[in-house]
Amino acid sequence: SVEATKAAGLEHLVANRLVQMREAGAVIFDIYMQ
Repeated sequence: SVEATKAAGLEHLVANRLVQMREAGAVIFDIYMQ
């Protein structure tokens, strides 16, 4: 259904954003700890 497709797309976007935030956080943490 369209709703299921929208939900899957939204989950994918959220997952990608979480990965980006985690990577950015790791970079900031590395810089901060130096």
